[in-house]
Amino acid sequence: MESEYREMLLLTGLDHITEEELKRFKYFALTEFQIARSTLDVADRTELADHLIQSAGAACAVTKAINIFQKLNYMHIANALEEKKKEASEETDGGRTGSHQRRFTERSTCCHGAESYKSL
Repeated sequence: MESEYREMLLLTGLDHITEEELKRFKYFALTEFQIARSTLDVADRTELADHLIQSAGAACAVTKAINIFQKLNYMHIANALEEKKKEASEETDGGRTGSHQRRFTERSTCCHGAESYKSL
């Protein structure tokens, strides 16, 4: 599952922004992920995705990245990542979302305050 989130961060998110936008993303990642500036400054997109996941965990890293894209008003990327994350969690759920099954969603806090939703 972690590799799926890594791919999601890279291919759906980070690969779709310019170098200037990447600099702004890294600026917000400093506080959102608490990664050293020296580490972020030299990281390319692939390394950045790895650092984000190492810092926050796979699912939480995607949630935090979505939050950063929203702050930057890159809504098309934020929405695409949200959709991919939803698809991934539905696949993990095994497709058990039939009409006869009741599903509950619990709001939880993802590392350092980023909100996420998980099925019970």
